[in-house]
Amino acid sequence: MKNKKYFSSHSMRIFHTVLSFSSFTIRKVFTLIELLVVIAIISILAAMLLPALKQARETAQASSCINNLKQVGVSTLMYVDDWNGYVFTTYSTTAPTTWASNLYENGYVSNQEIFYCPSWTKRSWNAGTYGMLRFPYGKKYCTPEFNLVYKSLPNTSQFPLFGDSIFTGTGVHSNSQYYMVYGYYGGSSASFHLRHFRKANMWLADGHVQACSREDFQNFGDALCVSLLPITIAP
Repeated sequence: MKNKKYFSSHSMRIFHTVLSFSSFTIRKVFTLIELLVVIAIISILAAMLLPALKQARETAQASSCINNLKQVGVSTLMYVDDWNGYVFTTYSTTAPTTWASNLYENGYVSNQEIFYCPSWTKRSWNAGTYGMLRFPYGKKYCTPEFNLVYKSLPNTSQFPLFGDSIFTGTGVHSNSQYYMVYGYYGGSSASFHLRHFRKANMWLADGHVQACSREDFQNFGDALCVSLLPITIAP
């Protein structure tokens, strides 16, 4: 009788042990499935949110770029006022060598960062800044030293002076911003660059900043009887 109770009690313990193990195994399987479901949901949400986050980031960078150009534009007008209506040259063989370094080294700008578009890789000071149109619309608007005569510029509201640019040639400046854009005059591997939602931020000679499409550049050229092409579009 005692042995019978012992075996009965022992059997019950074994049964409970097996049941507990089975429950643990089943629970473990369901936990893994739940984990996979959570991972799948997170992946779907990430795929939905990342494009929106990228667009928001690009919008913020475009806005920051516009603010940079506005500050450079104000400094340019201060320079013009101080120098009796003359605008600095795009490039000079003597220091300061570029238009950006001219503004910076003469104290019109205190922060070099405003010469760079935050959406693009900057490579070097001077050569890697926003691009200025070289010899805009012919030499008749320039002195023999190629300083622009501001008061002689036609249609200033349609006269893009500097903004988003890119060097499409080879070498150290390849695929970077470039301080000088030739436009119609001579041609080169440097051009204005449509990098902000297929538009380029430009400072125009009347003092406003505009996000310009390829069509805008075509219209500027038509109004001034010149060509501002080619224009490079960011991938």
